Amino acid sequence: MNKHCKRCGWEIVDLNLLKEHQVEVLGQIQSGQKMRAIQTIYNKLNIGLADSKAVVLHLNAEYGQCVNCDFSELDQEAMECPECSAFNYNLKIEG
Repeated sequence: MNKHCKRCGWEIVDLNLLKEHQVEVLGQIQSGQKMRAIQTIYNKLNIGLADSKAVVLHLNAEYGQCVNCDFSELDQEAMECPECSAFNYNLKIEG
């Protein structure tokens, strides 16, 4: 089921990536390679570029940190920020 971001109004597709691909995408985002992350999601999930972009723009680079504001206590994998209402994919990658 798709997620809805109240902040921007976009529909965000479910992030059904294998753990190894989550690690790859998160690494790309953390190193500032958002375009590469969009391409990776596009290729791995077989979804459109706009949907891939929506996922990347709602995937936080640091666990717990909102993609839109300074709130840093997000504690679920897919949740709305209680401060700004932005949807966040909050991936916890354990080594």
